[in-house]
Formats: sequence, C-alpha cells, structure tokens
Amino acid sequence: MSATAQSYSVTLTKQDATTKSPLACAVFDVYNADTDTLLTTVTTGTNGTATVQTNAAQGVVLKAHTLYYFIETKAPDGYQLDNTTRYYFWFCNVEGTCNDCAAMEAELKAAGVDSAHMQHGTYDSQAEVENVALTVTNEQGKQLPETGGSGTWMYALAGLVLCGGAALALCRRREAQ
Repeated sequence: MSATAQSYSVTLTKQDATTKSPLACAVFDVYNADTDTLLTTVTTGTNGTATVQTNAAQGVVLKAHTLYYFIETKAPDGYQLDNTTRYYFWFCNVEGTCNDCAAMEAELKAAGVDSAHMQHGTYDSQAEVENVALTVTNEQGKQLPETGGSGTWMYALAGLVLCGGAALALCRRREAQ
C-alpha cells in the first residue's frame, strides 16, 4: 500500500487551560500549508474533540510529507479566541527513509514556530498510521457588557420619560412667570 492510499487523521482536543475540562463549540479551520487552501472547518463536540480525516468525497485528502495547520476561528462562549497557528504532518518512521520531514521541521523552527505548536504522526510500510493528537487550551475571557441588546429598551424609555418630564416642568415654569 502506498502512502497516498493510506487514511490519515488528526484529533483536536479543546480544553479549559486551568481545569482541563473539555470545551464544546470551538470552531477551527484546517488548511493545507503548502497551498494555503482551506480543507475543512470542524467544531468540537461535547467531549471537546473534533477529528479531521481523509475523506475524498468531501474533498479532504491528507497525505504524508505535507504540512497542515489549524486556526481557531470561534472560541467557546466565555473563552478567549486562541489564534495560534498549530502545524501538523505525517512522516515515514522507517529508519533512514524520510529526509523530507526533518527538513520540514527544521524549516518551521527556523521560521520561529514554537515546537509546542508542531505535532506529527508516523506511518510505516505496513500501512500503520498514527493519528495525530493536538490539544488546545483556552483561557476564560472577560465578558463585556452588551450594547444595543434587548435589555436596553427599558433604559431608553426611562430616559425619554425623564426628558419629557423635565420639558413639561420647564414649560409650566415659564407659563407661571
């Protein structure tokens, strides 16, 4: 079986930075870094995970020796968006057969990519493919007050009543003079 016929997958786990609890509803875009092409968008489920795998019918084809990356596009409610780019790739783990991946990793490090944001999986000639597992943590964010939301009509009405009352009092005062 050739490397191109193998099925690759990446499982992303989203969790709270402090409690390590899984976080649902985080949205990530997945790109092929070589072509900068959006492959798919995934959302974490209730267990905090989302999996991307080779699925030619949906146009998602993951291959060895190709660099991919995740970018979070929507954080779970109450959490800060983490726009760190996280890279991943697969390489052959048969001793002495893969020079491409060492060069790819060295190139990323030279470009200033933190090794904590690089993950890789392996495959061998026996069609054994390791799933890449990425863990992304989120800090809780500060909730800003809403403006223009449905709860503001009461304040607007109270302001109009006060302005109307002040205008009425001013008119009566002028009439009395």
